[in-house]
Amino acid sequence: MSAIGLGATMGTLALPWLSDLIGRKPVMVFSTVGALISLVLLARTGAHVPLLFSLLFMVHFFNNALITLTVGPLCSESVPAGLMATASGVVIAVGELFGGGVAPVLVGQVAQRIGIEHILWLPCIMMGFGWLLSLLTRETRPRRRDLRPDRRE
Repeated sequence: MSAIGLGATMGTLALPWLSDLIGRKPVMVFSTVGALISLVLLARTGAHVPLLFSLLFMVHFFNNALITLTVGPLCSESVPAGLMATASGVVIAVGELFGGGVAPVLVGQVAQRIGIEHILWLPCIMMGFGWLLSLLTRETRPRRRDLRPDRRE
């Protein structure tokens, strides 16, 4: 539980800040790859507590940053001002329906039919799909104007 909480908190603070500096898309691509690698390694790790802690930390570090970027800046910067709340609401609703409703049913079926040791492959597949979507995302970060005194507009 500590790994989940610490990873989520640090990722939610660090990676959106980084996206303000370098852009939303590069951080989203990096985060999906980081979460995918962390999930694959977590699925293959045995009963080694420090390694399990570290990998679970990294999964939530990257994944919660993706949630924060998607629901916040990406939604609000992609639509007109009057639709910001609606855009965020739609993204949250879809995430809750699939993440809280459909995914547990699918994972339960995988555990029953194939074995519980294979349940992490579903989030790995979905993170791969998320990586493809992040590659197709347009950069939404507003450009900063160069305000140096020697520049004239």
